[in-house]
Amino acid sequence: MRSKLLLITLIGISFLIAGVAGMTVDFSANHTSGTAPLPVRFTDKTTSSPTGWAWYFGDENYTGAWTLVDASAGWQARSLHSIVVLKDGSILLMAGTNGTNVRLNDTWRSTDRGATWTEVNASSGWAGRSAPASVVLKDGSVVLMGGYWLNEVGSKNDVWRSADKGATWRLVNASAGWSTRYGHNSVLLPDGSIVLTGGWHSDAMNDTWRSTDKGATWTEMNASSGWPVRSLHSSVVLKDGSILLMGGDDGTTVYNDTWRSTDKGATWTLVNASSGWPARMGQSSVLMPDGSIVLMGGQDDTYSYVNDVWRSTDNGVTWTRVNAGAGWSARRYPGCVLMPDGSILLTGGRGDSGPMNDTWRFMPAGSVARNPSHTYTRPGHYSVALQVYNTGGYNSTMKTGFITVRAPPPPVVTSITPNNGRRSTTVTVTNLTGTGFSAAGATVQLTKTGRIPINATNVVVVSSAKITCRLQIGPAKAIGLWNVNVTNADGQSATKADAFTVKSATAPTVTSILPESGKRGTTVTITNLSGTGFVRTDKPTVQLTRAGQTAINATNVVVVRSTRITCRFPIGATKPLGLWNVKVTNADKQSGMNTSAFTVTA
Repeated sequence: MRSKLLLITLIGISFLIAGVAGMTVDFSANHTSGTAPLPVRFTDKTTSSPTGWAWYFGDENYTGAWTLVDASAGWQARSLHSIVVLKDGSILLMAGTNGTNVRLNDTWRSTDRGATWTEVNASSGWAGRSAPASVVLKDGSVVLMGGYWLNEVGSKNDVWRSADKGATWRLVNASAGWSTRYGHNSVLLPDGSIVLTGGWHSDAMNDTWRSTDKGATWTEMNASSGWPVRSLHSSVVLKDGSILLMGGDDGTTVYNDTWRSTDKGATWTLVNASSGWPARMGQSSVLMPDGSIVLMGGQDDTYSYVNDVWRSTDNGVTWTRVNAGAGWSARRYPGCVLMPDGSILLTGGRGDSGPMNDTWRFMPAGSVARNPSHTYTRPGHYSVALQVYNTGGYNSTMKTGFITVRAPPPPVVTSITPNNGRRSTTVTVTNLTGTGFSAAGATVQLTKTGRIPINATNVVVVSSAKITCRLQIGPAKAIGLWNVNVTNADGQSATKADAFTVKSATAPTVTSILPESGKRGTTVTITNLSGTGFVRTDKPTVQLTRAGQTAINATNVVVVRSTRITCRFPIGATKPLGLWNVKVTNADKQSGMNTSAFTVTA
């Protein structure tokens, strides 16, 4: 599979880094489809002996915490600087503005992911400046363009290049074709050309320029690119080679739009006029190995610094906030890069207390093992990306829709043992049987219309066909039939209706009935059926019974209290004369009887 190129962006300045020559990134999986939960074992098949791996399984949420790498790096606190990642994974940091608004022209390098820094050039040859643009070319050299000039009202349109990791710099073009500017944006396309957009001269601009010879000469692709004039925007190059441009301001209006060019900046299409994230300028953006775009920080349209993080998985069409407060203090103009190990590194910027020189890191990758295993718990189609690296550089690849996870069949509940329990007791369920119970976990409830559920505790999914649990039945729970409900971790559920009976603590008793007799062919009003354990919340049934005869069912049953019931008996004209039993049955099917307590007369 063809290796991909990687994009890195900071303070609206983007960098595309070519991969290692001859390094072909590829991988396989022991399963590419199945039912959730689906365990998958991945195998790296990359050539050129990588030493590090970053896997993106397609279900990462990017909501994790950022880690402080260095609270005070060796370089001066600054903002509006430029930062790139070289092919060997080291980081170059250049230029910027310090706390006294001096434009800097130093170059610093870190070989340990920003933990320590070494000054490689205290005065890099080019004039001190802020808000330049930089890219890393395919040959590993660094190109720096324009910016606001030190101690001079104005800006630059020169182009400089370093082929020795920032140690020395050579002037490529003292006055490029585009006008002097700062706060512009540059990206490197897969064909090795540089595209430069917008920025500020005496006003904001919206032109697009391209160089195919490493910045030596430039061609204007579009003098007015369609998007409103702006500076301090951010851009990324997508995996298909198209350019995405986001946010920025024109000195009056701050934007939250997203634009895309599929023809190297010649034309632009509006992707989203209001992208969801608050309008901002001076933010940073990076393209991740999984093809998603991460946008962070900046200054919003209320002139407040922000430290939120947003992500798009559909090329900027929609955006989701993945972190409302990323841990690092709110700031504009930070420098951000995507590291070979798949992490994002954020440096410096300006906050409420002024310029900063801290370094923060965020790792969203699903695994850094060579041949990892991963379990997919939810149905869906998942694209899988792998980024690999060694001392010679790094590459990535992504397989779209590589893993298909199907929803498991919903569970089925067939029975529960025991199937009853008394109030004020805890019932140990030894065998809740059925099918499709999830190994990822399940919840068990007793439910009844109009009643608060009884939630099971100590739920153990013994197998897909058996659950054990405990049911604590409160003293006031309604007696009678309850439904048994099982809900798997994926939200699918099943109910067995009327499968469990809640019983009162004791069965009812019947001690007497007034009146004690009634004529057949009449309706007798019972004023006092006395006893114990009559349940008011769920109306009991009251009957006159006699062996070999159809019961006489009471109507208008009222439980006055637990020891008294009133009701009416409609005694049919053909009912046998003589003694009948009086029976009371609560909703839990527990019953009490007083034999031969009522007489049917002629």
